[in-house]
Amino acid sequence: MAFDNPAVPDMTLADCQQALPAAQATLMQGILRQSPGAKFVAAKCVESSEDPIKPKA
Repeated sequence: MAFDNPAVPDMTLADCQQALPAAQATLMQGILRQSPGAKFVAAKCVESSEDPIKPKA
């Protein structure tokens, strides 16, 4: 899960992992809007020194 939460700018990996179960339902709602019939397989938090979803320049 890549995250950017201005309300919690210093979120740690442990914070992300703790929040992940509650975020899965919201994540699946968004996915199912784009891909009806999709199935949940896994979600995890990964530390990154850069924004992993930022487009490359």
